[in-house]
Amino acid sequence: MTVRNRLLALYFSLAQRPTLRAMAQETGLQVSRIFRIMKQDNLKVDEWKRFSALICKKLGLEKDLIALAEECLSELARDDLQRILNFMERTLFYARIKTLPENDAEQTSSSTLPPPSPPTTSSSVSSSSSSSMISVVGRKIRKEERA
Repeated sequence: MTVRNRLLALYFSLAQRPTLRAMAQETGLQVSRIFRIMKQDNLKVDEWKRFSALICKKLGLEKDLIALAEECLSELARDDLQRILNFMERTLFYARIKTLPENDAEQTSSSTLPPPSPPTTSSSVSSSSSSSMISVVGRKIRKEERA
């Protein structure tokens, strides 16, 4: 599933089947542009930001994740940014593992997906379980790319 499809699916789950006109009013876009977006047209960055801001508003988040990331980039030291990046990569990695079907998790094969950065704490994972998790996620990502 593409980023566009995930964003729109999340929007629809929060908006409870809005009409094109209602979506246009919420986003400030033309109804014809909303129609083209629904028919698989690519989102422009400005449109993506508008939908993202609406989702954050509906979820009750005060700050948009992108706006917060931009603030972090401009104000934090490089080491702090690297820790945040490592945390986000690990979290995404484990979230992808959790969403895999059971039969995919049991299969093992080689993958080109690099492992996530090691955690800053002293916890460790055995190399065999780590490599099997990586291969499972690699297969899942390749399936998504083919779709």
